[in-house]
Amino acid sequence: MDIAQLKYFHAVAEYQNITHAAETLHITQPALSSSINRLESELGVQLLDRVGRNVILNKCGKVFLTFVNTTLTALKNVQAEMEDINNISKNTINLSYYSKNFLSHDIVCFENAYPHIYLNLNRITEESIFHEVNNPNCDFVLFSTGFPDVNNCEKLVFCDNKWMIAISKSNPLSEKESLRLSDISEMTIICNPEDKVYARFLDSLFKEAGLPPPAKHYAAPWESVPLIVDFGFIAFANNSQTSKNMIRMASSEKVSFLPLPEEECNWFSVLCWSNNRKLTKAANQFLDFLQIAHHDCLL
Repeated sequence: MDIAQLKYFHAVAEYQNITHAAETLHITQPALSSSINRLESELGVQLLDRVGRNVILNKCGKVFLTFVNTTLTALKNVQAEMEDINNISKNTINLSYYSKNFLSHDIVCFENAYPHIYLNLNRITEESIFHEVNNPNCDFVLFSTGFPDVNNCEKLVFCDNKWMIAISKSNPLSEKESLRLSDISEMTIICNPEDKVYARFLDSLFKEAGLPPPAKHYAAPWESVPLIVDFGFIAFANNSQTSKNMIRMASSEKVSFLPLPEEECNWFSVLCWSNNRKLTKAANQFLDFLQIAHHDCLL
């Protein structure tokens, strides 16, 4: 048994498909299948069940995967330690994210403050969040409100409760100093079709306020202004949001931004990392930077 076999098994467990795993590893499918067969022979157990063209981990495979994750993480830690000792660290932080709205501005500021550190951003699917926490090649995982707790990891939890409602100035509600959820419960909210978390977040907010789920209209961000002005829709925007669309809305003479009460709107962003991982100096600098920038909203 060698490290290459463990990495091959890890890839097969991730993709649950020999062909896709082989393409990612840049080896042939027969070579990968042969390596897995040798591994099973050495262990004396079958690790995978074949289902059509796919493979799934059986009971032995799931147990073995936990040891593989630990071993690959330990190997990564050794490599990081050696790089630090020899001062040859590449100063790269691998950040996997499903939703990074809350930290978008911070990422830009960090890169400006530490130009020698490279932030490698990797967008992941909702289904792969828990896997990424144990991925030996991933330093941090960032996700937002709407996911269950992630165990066996360290984390920073940020609470963002400063939200605004973008509303047409032709709407009588725009004359108010602030809005409550009950004021907008019958209005249609614009949602990004690629952000499932945001839609769940809205439903949970209204549910906690004793209100039915709001009506939603799914549209690309750049379509927000005409939908607000011409159709009377509304949009949520938080203070940390830095998209071009928010800038466009803020500069529109036909759109007003009214605050929501902080107690009515809490969005939680979670930055987590494996508690078995030795963080590099660059990764620790990133953590320190975020904790200073958000000292008032860390839980």
